[in-house]
Amino acid sequence: MEESPFKDVNTMEWIVQNNSLSYEGVDINEQTSATEKGEAVEAAEAVQLSKSNEAGDAAHPGYAAHPPHMQPCNNPFSALLATERERSDNLIISAEEYAKNMLKCFFETNKHRKVNRKYITVYIKKCNEEEGKTYRSINEVYIYEAVKNNICTYINIDNKIVKKLKSTALLITSGTGSTAWAYNVNKIDKKKMKSIIDEFVRIQNDVVKENIQPINYDIFSEYINNSISFHPSSKHMKCIVKEPVENSVYDSTDHVYNCQYVNIRTCTSNTIVYIDGIYNIKIQPNDSVILNIKEGDFIVSYK
Repeated sequence: MEESPFKDVNTMEWIVQNNSLSYEGVDINEQTSATEKGEAVEAAEAVQLSKSNEAGDAAHPGYAAHPPHMQPCNNPFSALLATERERSDNLIISAEEYAKNMLKCFFETNKHRKVNRKYITVYIKKCNEEEGKTYRSINEVYIYEAVKNNICTYINIDNKIVKKLKSTALLITSGTGSTAWAYNVNKIDKKKMKSIIDEFVRIQNDVVKENIQPINYDIFSEYINNSISFHPSSKHMKCIVKEPVENSVYDSTDHVYNCQYVNIRTCTSNTIVYIDGIYNIKIQPNDSVILNIKEGDFIVSYK
């Protein structure tokens, strides 16, 4: 590809065409031409300066006594131009070399830490379709009912726990997603935490009350809420039953499960499976959503 003058294209186009990063977008011929022009201008300025000095000598006889190097310079940029001219050859860097240096700095120093972020594989099988579809979630999967307030589901946790649940939603999160939506949905604010602790203290006997130390509600709330989050490389995901309903039909003895496998079958129409805020899939009764997290399922990131 022919090299294009810097004045005819913008900076990024010039870099792409010539595979270089440069503060001086001119070639050697242009630089030589510019130097010759500069010398011609300097010669003309020298003649003009000489005439001015002669006129000045006539008006101020004492001025001529100063040697040339002691006389003031009228061009404040001359030193800068000379310095830049000497350095111009050292300012051209290969784009490939620049990229290699940046990558080397990124990967071979201790400034950035490698993190293997586990993702959740989501398999959705609709009862009226022969084959299901597979998705990947790096953050969370949110399952809710689009019209009514509650969803009814059969849920299988690690092939050990099978329950029929009724709740406002199900939230299945990875370690990466546990610090985002899952955290905000499940955290307990300081006022609610204070009410819980005060009620606990109130029902104790006098001996216990006398020995209870003052409680820092801020620190206690932070400690409890931090338990919601877990590491991005964790081998498990967290299934959270949001606002469960408990009665003779539906069980809500637990509403948070650490697991590697979840099989959900909906009993409610207009159920929505919302994956990472990107995919919005509608499912109907007897459709299944299978979520699992495996040993080799991760993406590499640096922080």
